Amino acid sequence: LYAGDTLFKMENAQAMNHFLNPVGNFSAYYNMKLNRGKCVHIPMGKEYKITFVNGEDMEKVSKAKCLGSILV
Repeated sequence: LYAGDTLFKMENAQAMNHFLNPVGNFSAYYNMKLNRGKCVHIPMGKEYKITFVNGEDMEKVSKAKCLGSILV
């Protein structure tokens, strides 16, 4: 199975970290994985650390491309 170009917006880092845990567990259950090399987060306001289930930090960027559009 494959899901590409997915965008998640959360109120804060705690919500995103809480959300990523079940996504990681669901993916592992179905023998799928996130392509962590393509996962980034754009801090909006205060900067927080976003962490995958395995403890790896998600890359911070100032802009990203999603479905051909540049997000800043």
